[in-house]
Amino acid sequence: LSGLHAFAAPQFQSSTLERSAAAGNLSAAIAKPALSRSSLKDELPAGLNTREKLQFLSARLDDRKFRLGAVHGDTMATLFNIVEIYEQALEQDDDSVWRDLPAVDHLNIALNLRLFGHLFMEADDLGSSHRLFSAVLTLTEHVLGSEHPDSALCLFDLATLSGRRREFQLSEILYGKAIEIMEARLGAGHVYSAAAENNLAVAYHWQGKREQAEPLYRRALQIVLSKTRNDSPERQICMTNIGKLNEEHNR
Repeated sequence: LSGLHAFAAPQFQSSTLERSAAAGNLSAAIAKPALSRSSLKDELPAGLNTREKLQFLSARLDDRKFRLGAVHGDTMATLFNIVEIYEQALEQDDDSVWRDLPAVDHLNIALNLRLFGHLFMEADDLGSSHRLFSAVLTLTEHVLGSEHPDSALCLFDLATLSGRRREFQLSEILYGKAIEIMEARLGAGHVYSAAAENNLAVAYHWQGKREQAEPLYRRALQIVLSKTRNDSPERQICMTNIGKLNEEHNR
């Protein structure tokens, strides 16, 4: 089944930043990044509250991406130190992390974490990718709500990651929930729904569940035929996957 193709993750609805602008040239950084030894305690000045810590680290992350590059060890260290602050707040039931920082700042942090999550997934560091995607889901659900389209895209990311880890049953559940939210909030004919339906079909197809995959492939194709241009990559992906399915039926 090596000929199957999944859709790439769509952009967040709440962000207009392009992937290349937010995280540097990720496509050129497939090699697994080496993390710095800089710990959260080492990196932060003393006496900062939670809001000040996140603001300090967010500014440092932007600076290090610009000066050192997206995959430099020090950039990555700052990234995971931001994640650690959110993880500590959740463990300690500290709601000041949500109360003290404006929603737009949380969303900008979530955007950064999501982009780096995809970088780590491309580098096949799936554990780091899962940690980042999980943090993004937490941030997005807290700020926008669990039924927001961007929360659905977080589920999309985790579903894609689960497929990479061959955790297909979990992938099915996550894609299914993402589709429910997308159809409720964006409409059944939205291209985001088509992306999730195609990828869910791929998860079924990998497991040999062709009867479940086929209607999803065809529904995704129907959407992209009505919503995208003739030479769009989405059309090519859908046609390739359906063609692969038809080849198997004819054997």
